Amino acid sequence: MVPVLVVLVALVLWQQAGDDPPPPSVDPTGDVAYARRIAPVPFPDVVSPQGWRATSSQVDAPAGDKRSPVTLRIGYVTPGGRFAEIVVSDQAPATVLRQVAQGSTADGTTPVGGAAWERYRSPRGETVLVRRVGRATAVVTGDAPDPDLVTAASAIR
Repeated sequence: MVPVLVVLVALVLWQQAGDDPPPPSVDPTGDVAYARRIAPVPFPDVVSPQGWRATSSQVDAPAGDKRSPVTLRIGYVTPGGRFAEIVVSDQAPATVLRQVAQGSTADGTTPVGGAAWERYRSPRGETVLVRRVGRATAVVTGDAPDPDLVTAASAIR
């Protein structure tokens, strides 16, 4: 009886030791279009970087059209398996930075497509890129390496 019990326990442990399934993919284009339509300021377009997989997308907005605050969040898994998040909001940069990565400290600038993005370091050591795009604020962060975060920032047009 003991050998059978040992085999059963080993089988259960073996099945639990498998990799977690990857998060499901989502299509953020509907949320991007919705945010652009209801935002009280012109919102930039967000185009998913080539080869990246969107795993989350949401728009936080008050009921009704053209009222603030409107915030778009899209989470991605990079080709290297790391995480990056794009946040676009009609709020001031300091407000969005506080919401996305509270306690971040200034760390210079990073060039992205001819524009200078403010670079911050989060309390977790992650890079946070922030830039005013017209009257909207864009923030890019995650555990992805800096070149990937620059690629994500380039997706905001």
